[in-house]
Parts: sequence; structure tokens; C-alpha cells
Amino acid sequence: MIGTFDIGAGVADFSADGKTMWYLRGLDLYKLDIASQISTDLGSLPSSNSADLRIMRDGNILIADGDFQFSGGVAVSIVSPSGGPALRSYYIPAPSRHINRVAFDPDGTSFWALDPLSPPTVFKVDIASGKVLASFGVGTAPPWRYGFAVL
Repeated sequence: MIGTFDIGAGVADFSADGKTMWYLRGLDLYKLDIASQISTDLGSLPSSNSADLRIMRDGNILIADGDFQFSGGVAVSIVSPSGGPALRSYYIPAPSRHINRVAFDPDGTSFWALDPLSPPTVFKVDIASGKVLASFGVGTAPPWRYGFAVL
């Protein structure tokens, strides 16, 4: 059976168990138990403007920090699903100081991050070291870039 949930969120991802959905609403991280349809607010994230999330293989959560000019330059963070401060922070030299989308690379050791504004840029970042491994422009803005996929 496929159900629908009105969570009021723009981004969500599922845990490997297939029974838990994680989503952002406002400044808070939420966990939804799909079977019981009970949603739990886990509280505010370290970022002031979280824009995207992806569940990591170890269960932690990779968060794109959106407009990171207000978060001390942190562009992407790893947080625990139980909340609390960031476990790891990544500083990405995004020209517009925005990162609004993240996606894991199939190599399992890195992720991609999108700066959608002027000039739109995609960055590949090593998870362990935080080093930017590659970057490239994706056109000019406007129009802004707000999504991408890594296949």
C-alpha cells in the first residue's frame, strides 16, 4: 500500500530500513515512522537555513546548509539522527555562498554539492578529508539551478 503524508516539507529522504523518512521543515529535522505515521521533531539543526538532506550509509545525515553566509561559512554538515551539534562540517568555496542540493557519489567516499546562484557551480567533496576533489560551472545565472542528480 502506498500512503500519502502531508508533512509540509520540500525535501525528504528514507533510511535504509525503508520504514523511516527524514525531512526538513523550517529549521527543524523531523523523523516520520511510516507504519505508525507518527512524526517526531528532533529540533533545530546547526544550520540557520538547511536546504537539503541525504541519509548516509551509517545512518547519519548529510545536510546542505543553504545560505551559509550566516552559518560561519559551513556549507554542508553531517548530523546525528538523534540531534545535537554537527559531527562534521565542510567548507566549500561556493561563489555565491549557497549550497542547496547534495547527492552521494556512487564511489561511496564522496558527495556532490550544488551552488545554484551566480555562477552556478557543482563541487565534488571527499567525505573523509573534506577536500574539494573537483568543481565545474553549470552555465550562467539566471536562470538559477535548483536540482541535480548523480548517476
